[in-house]
Amino acid sequence: VSKVLATEIPQNIKIVQEIDEAFSGIDLAVALTMYARDNEEKLVEILRDSRGKRLAFVLGNEYRDVSPEMRTRCAAEIRLGPQTGFALRTATALA
Repeated sequence: VSKVLATEIPQNIKIVQEIDEAFSGIDLAVALTMYARDNEEKLVEILRDSRGKRLAFVLGNEYRDVSPEMRTRCAAEIRLGPQTGFALRTATALA
């Protein structure tokens, strides 16, 4: 039971404190970030090529986004939303 959320965390969700632990057992990590140059087209390509691999989506918070350190650990950075203007907010991207 999460003390922060006061709910049970589903078995397929893991909360970690250290970056190395977060990437342990992951074959391919993709950062969903407003700083990315690639868009959904690249994400579709990545998903096609990742069959049979353990894939993780890395999201930051609404204000500071994914940290530069986390982005460098990811195989790709994807910007969701329109090519001009604001990227999707983290909560929308997660949904």
